Amino acid sequence: MASNKILLVEDIYFNQILIESLLIEWGYQVIIVDDGAEALDEMIVEKPNLIILDLMMPVMDGFQFLEEKNKLGDKTPVVVLSARSDIESINKALKLGAKEYITKPFSTSDLEDKISAFLPKL
Repeated sequence: MASNKILLVEDIYFNQILIESLLIEWGYQVIIVDDGAEALDEMIVEKPNLIILDLMMPVMDGFQFLEEKNKLGDKTPVVVLSARSDIESINKALKLGAKEYITKPFSTSDLEDKISAFLPKL
């Protein structure tokens, strides 16, 4: 049985490695990209079951990614994982279609709970 595929959109290498290792440990397949523009391309090619999205990135930030994703009519659930904890950023991301918002530093159990709400364990 194939595992669920998660697209991780994160520009900081340390965070990529940390989050990827957790996701693999939890049984998910992981695709990593550094910015929103790459994420749009990979989303179309890889068809992930879930997207974990940072907001502050070069080239195309998370807000721009959500806007472009909406234009494409894509329904893949998005969990934002960002150091931005201000209410304006949270509300904007949710208004643009993010299903969950987790602030960094994050609790691994919180991340696992939010992901498993969308992707039941296989």
